[in-house]
Amino acid sequence: MNANFLAAVIALLMKQKSIATLSEMERFAYALERSIRQRSLARNQFLTAKEESDILFLMRNSVLAGETNEALWRCFLAAHWGRTSARNEMQISSPARLLCAFQRSPVWTWERVSKSPMAFRDWLQSCSSELARLAFGNHRKYESRKPEKIWQVVESFVLLATAHGGPANLVECRDGEFDDPFDEVYRRLRPVWRFGRTGRFDFLVLLMDAGLISYQPTSSYLKGATGPLKGARLLWGNGLPTKQDARAAELAQQLSVSSIVVEDALCNWQK
Repeated sequence: MNANFLAAVIALLMKQKSIATLSEMERFAYALERSIRQRSLARNQFLTAKEESDILFLMRNSVLAGETNEALWRCFLAAHWGRTSARNEMQISSPARLLCAFQRSPVWTWERVSKSPMAFRDWLQSCSSELARLAFGNHRKYESRKPEKIWQVVESFVLLATAHGGPANLVECRDGEFDDPFDEVYRRLRPVWRFGRTGRFDFLVLLMDAGLISYQPTSSYLKGATGPLKGARLLWGNGLPTKQDARAAELAQQLSVSSIVVEDALCNWQK
């Protein structure tokens, strides 16, 4: 680790009156450094995906073709299935298998699902045994593979996106329109069923990696978090999530790193 970075992290934590020991502060600095590397790898993962069975590859195809609504729809499916927290082949391939209706190319596109949502619902009901073999990534491990539950998630997104005039409009914020555009879109996504704090945060980070939005989070969104909030309390003591968020944001700003990095480091450090 860079000695200057280590010293800067420890100095900031001491200034913030961290309750962690010096050795734990050092370990947190290593977690931060690791998260910085992982953030770079996450962006490259989208750019280098080569398998047609990986929804990241199919997302990139839509982005390159200028099909923004379709790209956002594929990002949504990827986020729901936890693609970025996938650890094995089935977890990696599951969102693409759903999109492709267990065939070789996309079948349930945004245009088709938004125009004929009942057809998608009926299809889900007809292939419950195939759905039962799919797998969610770690961040979505408590989600259901039952047709009616998947339908509820998809229907809520379709209704919300349609009400805004399509997925692209749902996540659009014009320059200067909002002080914190990331937070504005984060709040807009509240009606999406089963998309709590982690689902929305991961979805927006994936949109950033895909180049579909450019706004950065100014918060680690610790309210409603589990691992990251536990890490924050081990680092700074008990306190309201808003206060923990402020400390995390200050750390990110002073170290010139993304709040995404701090959130990830807090989660990994506390394990």
